[in-house]
Amino acid sequence: METKFRVKMKKDTKALQDFILFTYRATGNRTTRGIVLSVGLFMISYFAIRDSGAVGYWIAGLGVLWLFFTLFRHKIALAKLKKADVAYQNQTEIEYIFTGGSIYVYENGELETNVGGYGHVSCLYEDEYNFYLGINNEDLFLLPRDRFVEGDPAEFVAFIEGKSSEKCEFLPVTLKNRWIVYRQRSK
Repeated sequence: METKFRVKMKKDTKALQDFILFTYRATGNRTTRGIVLSVGLFMISYFAIRDSGAVGYWIAGLGVLWLFFTLFRHKIALAKLKKADVAYQNQTEIEYIFTGGSIYVYENGELETNVGGYGHVSCLYEDEYNFYLGINNEDLFLLPRDRFVEGDPAEFVAFIEGKSSEKCEFLPVTLKNRWIVYRQRSK
């Protein structure tokens, strides 16, 4: 059982933020577009019926609330996740070990999960800072590039793709890389 890759991390605020932003990028901007559209409709409605007095102000107020939610939804999600995530609250140290045939997850030095073979990998994503490994369409492992203590992160994607049937999808964080990916996909 030779270790190919080993990642050691604690669930800290940065890890939770990266996880939240990843889920928004992976599901697309449908939420943001929907909220912006709603705000626009509220504002149009307000100007259309502003002479009606209190009703117009109520509609504008709802539009402002929607806008507030749009601007601060990441922070709201982070606060909720901090309250719900036991590993974050306990500052659990998590270690992911990838061998030639299995994936193991240790929490505070004790074996928590033996994922088994790489056939259980259901998706693989990466951005400029992290890898995201889906297991059985249930669990998602956040693997920060800067927390690899064994193995070269530059070889991780090729290793997982070679062991599983999943291909890696790049979901960029920076606007520059988002633009590059957009241009490549639109060709």
